[in-house]
Amino acid sequence: LIAKIKERVKSDDMMNYMDDILIGSQTVNEMYEKLHRVLSALRDANVTLNIQKCEFLKNSIQFLGHELTPDGIAPGLVKTLSIRDYKTPTSVVEVRQFLGLSGYFRKFVPAYALIAAPLNRLLHKNEPFIWAEDQESAFNKLKTILASRPVMTAFRVDAQHQV
Repeated sequence: LIAKIKERVKSDDMMNYMDDILIGSQTVNEMYEKLHRVLSALRDANVTLNIQKCEFLKNSIQFLGHELTPDGIAPGLVKTLSIRDYKTPTSVVEVRQFLGLSGYFRKFVPAYALIAAPLNRLLHKNEPFIWAEDQESAFNKLKTILASRPVMTAFRVDAQHQV
């Protein structure tokens, strides 16, 4: 159904994940135009919105566990609090859960795979579960980085860059 709605609007009018729809714009007028096209397409498809779940004309929004702002995209507050408060794993299952949670935001952590390697070693078959200094260090480093809510911004051609 959403695919049919997307066919009726301009390609940059909206993005979606399942039935969650996100509309972004640079100006208020552009937002009104996009909103009109998307809402018209939804109406024509007989889709009813739950107004309690809708947010309009916001500068920042939570979407799929991320916070989208004019400054960029960051891990969402609820998820980062979960990571910050995560207790030291005491089993392979808990390590796997932590890696799943932190791995969702791996794009925000430079060298995530290298940092998480000591934790991933505990997941290997026939590997005894021994929580040592390198696991503790990796665990705390990932928690610290993600709890700081790093922001990714769009590439700016006019900015100074270092390679």
